[in-house]
Amino acid sequence: MSLHGIVKGRPFEAFVEKMMQGEATGVMMYYALARLAKEQGLDEVSKEFMAIGNEEAFHSGFYAVLKGAYPQDFWNLVRSLQKVEAAGEEKIKAISDEFRAAGLSEAADEMAVFARQEGGHGFRLEALINRFAPEETSVEGKSTAAPCAVMSMSGTLKANRMTMSARSAVSLKKPLSLKNRQSQSRESYKKKRALRFFASGRRTALTEPE
Repeated sequence: MSLHGIVKGRPFEAFVEKMMQGEATGVMMYYALARLAKEQGLDEVSKEFMAIGNEEAFHSGFYAVLKGAYPQDFWNLVRSLQKVEAAGEEKIKAISDEFRAAGLSEAADEMAVFARQEGGHGFRLEALINRFAPEETSVEGKSTAAPCAVMSMSGTLKANRMTMSARSAVSLKKPLSLKNRQSQSRESYKKKRALRFFASGRRTALTEPE
């Protein structure tokens, strides 16, 4: 039995939504605390904060499923996410360059790593789409939004929502196969990393310096 949307229209729907948001906020908080503890040399404390944050993330996803916050037929959403993640690399890299120019080199270095990871997310999602997704389908009258937090020029995080709607007659091309993409020179290193991700059965992060 799927738990998807089982609280809709029930008295505790509001409670579930509150828990979903609260747990998601908790993830951010505990990861921030873990970083602060690490800076102070409290490695064991940092590790525990990270472990709690991981559990909070799992809890948030659970409540999101109960609420039906994301569609069960999720591949159209994943297609949108793939485009946002792929585009995020260039945007975050540009902001990291501005941080560096302002003398914030340490933060800029880490953001540059994050930028490459965003691009890696795009390739990994594309590989998932090519390997597992059925042909694209849409539901009449429904739209799917893909939120992605992108750093603005002022350094604040803003949600950038991309909307797909059957009524707007948006048509997405199915990405090239992995085999065909490998023949293209651009970003060949990252594509090979995406392939190794599936070959090894493990998730890997693109953390090597450029």
